[in-house]
Amino acid sequence: MSTYKQTATTYFHAGYNCAQSVLCAFAPAYNLPLELAYKMSAPFGGGIARTGEMCGAVTGALMVLGLSQSHPIPYDAETKDQVYVQAQEFLARFNEKHGSTLCRELIGYDMKDQQQLQQARETGVFHTLCPHLVGDAVELLQEFIRGEIV
Repeated sequence: MSTYKQTATTYFHAGYNCAQSVLCAFAPAYNLPLELAYKMSAPFGGGIARTGEMCGAVTGALMVLGLSQSHPIPYDAETKDQVYVQAQEFLARFNEKHGSTLCRELIGYDMKDQQQLQQARETGVFHTLCPHLVGDAVELLQEFIRGEIV
């Protein structure tokens, strides 16, 4: 298991959401203060604020991809296009492996519905499936940023 994958799953098991787990695992490599990474990714768990939309592990990975690929120059169209292409490829590959990038489809529950959220908790899906999604997102992300970080 890679150090980043191990770190991300450790964060997840400690109570961080999927997005936080992925972003915080990579934050030190990009000189992003851990507290800032934790705060900025906080709303992205549960498919963005438990709406079941984009998987938090995917969102966290896209944030890291942005850190690795982007430049802070707004008119740098070439770099912007490059990061979009990389992000689209990441999304396609995650979708190919898991059949979706949507949290509600991945876990099989609509977390906006309190009964379904409770069922998801009772079945343990957050402890059985989500750590694997976090780990898979990290592994895939590492393929995209290999050589970019130490």
